[in-house]
Amino acid sequence: MAAQQQALVAKAETERLDRAIRADQLTNEALKLAKQSPPTALLLAVEGLRAQNDHIITHSLALDRNGADSQSLTTPERVVTSAQRNVVELLSQVGGRPLPGVGDAVETLEWSRDGRWLVSSITSVNGAVRISNMANSAEDALQLRGASLPSALSPDGRWLATGSLMLRVYLWDMANPLAEPISLNTGSQVNSLAFSADGHWLAVGVDANMAYLWDMTRLTARPFGFQHDRDVEQVAISPNNRWLATAERQGQVQLWSLTGETSLPIILAGTTASVTDLFFSADNQWLVAASSKRTVHLWPASAQASDSISLSRAIPPVAITSDGLHLATSSANNAPLMWNMADTNAAPIALQGGGGPILALTFSADGRRLAAGSEDHTVRIWDTTQLTNSRPARTRGVSPSGGFQPKR
Repeated sequence: MAAQQQALVAKAETERLDRAIRADQLTNEALKLAKQSPPTALLLAVEGLRAQNDHIITHSLALDRNGADSQSLTTPERVVTSAQRNVVELLSQVGGRPLPGVGDAVETLEWSRDGRWLVSSITSVNGAVRISNMANSAEDALQLRGASLPSALSPDGRWLATGSLMLRVYLWDMANPLAEPISLNTGSQVNSLAFSADGHWLAVGVDANMAYLWDMTRLTARPFGFQHDRDVEQVAISPNNRWLATAERQGQVQLWSLTGETSLPIILAGTTASVTDLFFSADNQWLVAASSKRTVHLWPASAQASDSISLSRAIPPVAITSDGLHLATSSANNAPLMWNMADTNAAPIALQGGGGPILALTFSADGRRLAAGSEDHTVRIWDTTQLTNSRPARTRGVSPSGGFQPKR
């Protein structure tokens, strides 16, 4: 058994050295690309650190003094490696640096539109919400006392809305975030927050079968209440302020008129599972819902149609272009699919060059690029112009293990 233990330790040490060498090679290559292509350099550096960190905890079998098998953990010495020194040098060259005062696993990130604030939520501290002042990023991130997920920034950057452990919504004045927040009583757990595009309204979905709508110009007035049969998990306001969309815990989606067109909600059929994402397209034409059963449903908001369009091959996540003409989804084989919103019955275009299961999708502002983040620690980018089924897009860039490789 002693020989077996020594062999395992030797193998672990060999693997550690191989990974350290690989990390050093990747981060050295990143340094060379720092001036030519900072994004590529940073992706290489991330891959290098991942190669190094994969060996931080290794398992080996050891014998205790009584001869019984036991499992122990060995960790490398806490020394500054060559790869780490390369990354520090890279960050100094491209202007990147870790934000002080965060230091935990981050679940969500949101920039204020003026670029001054970065809002993060921390998974390990009950969804605690912290803000970083990007005008002076040497300052520690400020944890907002009592704030918790969810969170939402108003479009003008004046207000940050958060949940709390006190069954209230907190509104933080971003001109003075150290001041006591305005407290909006919901009487129940806050599940979802959404500002209208003009910042006039704040929608709140809560337990106790309710959604609320606050007028941000009259915060002392009672909010409008929308009674449901079940807890409300998601809320969204159409960009033209015509509709409030809500999703109940069991998946039922409803449209509520904000212009007095109808006093009763329009029940949107099609969803039977908890809705994980709910949003309107920027052109007000579509309401999109993604469910926990990995289905995607669409409703043409302008037509007030009660039946959804279910995209049979589509699975979340979902992204839509700003003009509302194209929708991107994932698929069972992890290939992004591009859907023509003018003809949702048409077969989607499958984008070639996908990797692992897709976790996030986003279009560039002009809709000409689609980016996908995957479980295999990659970000892939496609040029989506002039797409046809006979001419599918191929990956323009990929950051697989081993480095980012732009394709011409």
